Amino acid sequence: MDRYFFLQDATTVARSLLGNLLIRKINKKEIVGRIVETEA
Repeated sequence: MDRYFFLQDATTVARSLLGNLLIRKINKKEIVGRIVETEA
């Protein structure tokens, strides 16, 4: 997603983010989390 995604209204963005994964690579390791709750 690009920065324009976040120009939508907060409720739409929050609903779209639910269920997505956040992936961060640190020192050749991946840390993964799933978005299970949002607030708008």
